Amino acid sequence: MKPSHDFSTTALALALAMSTCALAATAQAAEPIHPGIAFAMQRDLGIMPGQIAQFIKDEDQAKVDERSARVALGEDFSGAWTKILPGGRAQLVVSTTLSPAAARRRLSADMRSRVDIISARHPLSRLERGHKALNDASVRINKRMLRGISAWWVDEKTNRLVISVAPDSDMAAAIDFAAASGVDADIVDIRTESGMARPEARSPILGGSNYDANGRPNCSFGFSARRAKSGGGYDEYILTAGHCHANGVAISKNGIRIGTVYGRSYPGNDYAVIKIENTADWYTTEYVKDNSSDGRLFISGTSVQSNGGSICRSGWNSGWRCGNIIAKNVTINQGTLDDPILVFGTTKTNSCSGPGDSGGSHLSQIGSQWHAQGVHSAGVGTPEGAKNSCNTPKDKRAAYFQPVSEILTATNTYIVRR
Repeated sequence: MKPSHDFSTTALALALAMSTCALAATAQAAEPIHPGIAFAMQRDLGIMPGQIAQFIKDEDQAKVDERSARVALGEDFSGAWTKILPGGRAQLVVSTTLSPAAARRRLSADMRSRVDIISARHPLSRLERGHKALNDASVRINKRMLRGISAWWVDEKTNRLVISVAPDSDMAAAIDFAAASGVDADIVDIRTESGMARPEARSPILGGSNYDANGRPNCSFGFSARRAKSGGGYDEYILTAGHCHANGVAISKNGIRIGTVYGRSYPGNDYAVIKIENTADWYTTEYVKDNSSDGRLFISGTSVQSNGGSICRSGWNSGWRCGNIIAKNVTINQGTLDDPILVFGTTKTNSCSGPGDSGGSHLSQIGSQWHAQGVHSAGVGTPEGAKNSCNTPKDKRAAYFQPVSEILTATNTYIVRR
């Protein structure tokens, strides 16, 4: 395989910094490369596992040579980047306003044999001043002048100051922006990109974690679910308990909006689905919180555990707790003796629970996999003033859940699973 793409030295340095096996710039023997890093480098960069140690050594040398070239060429320095050569070697490319021969004479003898030198029109310092001018202009002009502009940067390989615009945007806006900044037109390149930049620091939905309803601490997430759209794709939902809220209630976590209660069945049943409307900040996952070193486990499917079978539960009050299934198809009264509120078809367990665990995840281990069983509906056995029933003997406590299969069928959703 002969990779032909280039990449920025900074980006690769950041990627390699994540590996504990980065090679020092000395001639020491390379430590083993983590298999995941080796796989990613082969897939994304075309570097074969046996080439990685030498490639990292080349890349480290390129960083040293870039600093030296900047000093040696001064105002005639136009930029530098690393390219991948056939065989998995890395080479520094130096761009300069001098002729390659003149630039080469300014470099040290050992560098001359390692770097590739090309000519450019503009010194990097001029492009960087233009970039600063755009930054300065962006904070003083009317923000409407930035409409459709997605980014701007110095492209050292093309020796231009790039302003990118989103598809179908008016190029005139970018032209006006450049003019307002005072940047010389001969260094500007206006390009169309695939879209506007979007933050990707979204947070995962974890079963068993807490959330707020109408701004107040409330219940626990059960499982992530999705519903297919007729035109393709899917909407994202979270399963929880129906007694926690009415339809239309606003749901948030850590002060960041998630969505609203979209479908609810209570009493009779005890489930609700929260529609994730703020997909810029939240996304569904196959994870449920547990007490492992990783703090989460994967849901691989759904099933129905047998009577007496083990069952575990995750909720924000009492955390990760386990027990056994005592009975199925249990009708429970969540009201009072005088004012009954009945929920049908629940499953009874002897795990402990407490206020706030409602809506949380009940699951069982089938072989080496974890399967969703249901969402937490109610508990019995929490003493007056206690946080939960975990100090109550097993035969004096109970935790009930609404089977997940019924919820998925009623809401036309499917569980997010590994």
